[in-house]
Amino acid sequence: MLDKNLAAIFTAFSISLGLTIALTGYLHAQNQFYDANVPFVAQSLDVLTNQIGFPIEIDLTKAQIRGTLPIEKFREDLVKSINQYDGYYIKNTRYNKWKINDINLQSIDNGGATFAFTVNLRKYECIKIPGVGRKCTRLFSVTPSGDVSLGIAIRNNDLQVAYRNHNVRGEGWYSDALTLFESLFRNQTVKAIKKGLANFDGVNLIYYLKDAGVDNKLKPYGLTLDKLVKAGVSINADVTPQGLNFVIDLPKTITLE
Repeated sequence: MLDKNLAAIFTAFSISLGLTIALTGYLHAQNQFYDANVPFVAQSLDVLTNQIGFPIEIDLTKAQIRGTLPIEKFREDLVKSINQYDGYYIKNTRYNKWKINDINLQSIDNGGATFAFTVNLRKYECIKIPGVGRKCTRLFSVTPSGDVSLGIAIRNNDLQVAYRNHNVRGEGWYSDALTLFESLFRNQTVKAIKKGLANFDGVNLIYYLKDAGVDNKLKPYGLTLDKLVKAGVSINADVTPQGLNFVIDLPKTITLE
């Protein structure tokens, strides 16, 4: 339980965020902001925003936490997520085996990213031979390369990935053949990349803030990021060349036990 002095400071802090605090049997929501506590609140926020590894902003009027996950950290984890799909089969049947040899992050722009890839396409012909069984012969194996551009954003805690455009490059005789199955190829490749990005959602962003030590700064107020998430936060974020710009809308009601 918070002592009276700290409770008063946190009450002022919470009301300025537009929160209603319910401390069972101890503190009830108030509708006044005590000016005398403002310096203490400001000092606490200054500690919170300057010691977590990257700057965040506490908006006292909109009940928001805003900031930018640095491009270095965003790029590092994006590459890790995508690299797990090196060697991933986007199609694996008896007659067609399409395998992503590698996917690489090419660039990050306002609203998304572009990924370069190479894919091995193998085509087989199979016949049944009496007394022997099915015999399959490889007709060809080609390795086209290309790139795909995707829009990436977090909306209300969920990751959204949207196809923007792509290019597929072949060589020699099979370059024209690529156009025959380009749509399917595009859809399957984008699907694989979406899987690779699946962890980049609002929960993932909360983990970043935890690693940065935000919980330690919220502890004096009896709060943790998990408590905020449980109470219901809405996280939105956009990709930029500088990093992942995020806005966390805080819940209107938090119950502290």
